[in-house]
Parts: sequence; C-alpha cells; structure tokens
Amino acid sequence: MLLRFLRCLLGVLFIGATFPQVGAIPLYWQTETERATAVRKPEGLWVIHAELPANTPERLEAYRSANAIRLRRLLEAPWPGPIPVQITFRSPLSLRAVRELLDSNHLEFDSVAGVLAPDFAWGGWVDPRTWRREEIDPRWLERAGWSGDPEEAPIITHITGWLHQPEDLRFWLHRPEVELVDALGAELEAWVRAHWVYRAWGGRLGYPDRVMPVFPWIEYARFSN
Repeated sequence: MLLRFLRCLLGVLFIGATFPQVGAIPLYWQTETERATAVRKPEGLWVIHAELPANTPERLEAYRSANAIRLRRLLEAPWPGPIPVQITFRSPLSLRAVRELLDSNHLEFDSVAGVLAPDFAWGGWVDPRTWRREEIDPRWLERAGWSGDPEEAPIITHITGWLHQPEDLRFWLHRPEVELVDALGAELEAWVRAHWVYRAWGGRLGYPDRVMPVFPWIEYARFSN
C-alpha cells in the first residue's frame, strides 16, 4: 500500500515537472483576519488575490494587529527582500508630498491610487514623480473639493512597491503620514513558494515578475474627503 502511494506521488510530481502548462491546483489561505487564493496561469505566472472576510471595525483592527506581528517578524529575521508592500496614508496626500516621500528612495515604486469617496477611486502605474500638473485629472480635484494648486490637492491615498532593506521598512513605519504598511504580500509569496504544489509545478512568482498581490486593506480604507 505504501509503495503504491509513493508511486502515485512520484507520478504526480513527474507530471507537474514535465507538463507545467497543464495547470497547478489553486492554493487557498484562510486565517481569522484574511483569506487568499494563489493561481498558476498557463504561462507559469502565479497570481495572488487576498481579501478580508468582512469589513467591520473589529476585523479591521484584528487585521492591523496581525500586520504589526508580520512587520515585527520581518525586522527580527534575516531580510528576505525585496518585499512587496502597500502603504496607506492617514489622510489623502498631495502630489508634492508623495513626490517628497518617494524621493527619499525608501520604496521602489509600483502603483499609486486614490480613494476619494466610497463610490470613487482611481489608480495607475505611472510614477507620480513624472507627472506634470496638466496630467492631474480634474475629476480627482472635484471629488477632493479642491480649487487651488493641483499639485497641493489631497488626492493620493495609497502607494505600492518594494522594500529592499530593513531601513526602508523602518522609514515608512516612522512617517507620521502613514497609517498602515501592509506586508501581507511578503507572507503570501513565502507561503506559495513553500507549498508542495508550487515546488511540483514550478512557475514564476514575486519581484522578478513585478506582480503585486491584491492586498485587502485597500478595499476598505475609505476617505470621505
């Protein structure tokens, strides 16, 4: 019986290694504070999607506490870098303020977003340091109730990117503008890499492919103004 089981297991591993395009089994992650799925695309790229089970004050606070433990572990262990993060500001920041933060060179930029009302959000992958004033969408200014200098309008609520060393994480943790540095992506990537399905089917995941997991916090951090 044991020999038959081992033969079957070796057969599965052989098929996964030989025919990765067949498709790996989706992976599922579930804790009290978040849930996630990881799916291997036909071309070999693993994509992770995460969400909170519910949007309640209790769940949000529990997620914040779990993330604090996650960050402490990152700082105490050998740095796995580069790690994906999503940074949420305490209130919307201006283009000028975000440029200054990015100019500190403590984040490799990936995306920027604004959530200016529960029913209005925007986002993109163009580095704010390259924006020109005329490229700021008038709808963003209108939603923010702003009529002054577009570069001073409070329109940016989130940025994502990669941290390359512990000093980068410490920088963002000590910034008064920052509400949350969400590092769930680093934990999810490590979870996928350690899973036998990933090891059997192979594929690509993480920084070299510049794929950011969908973090749950951005789904629920809403700003009225």
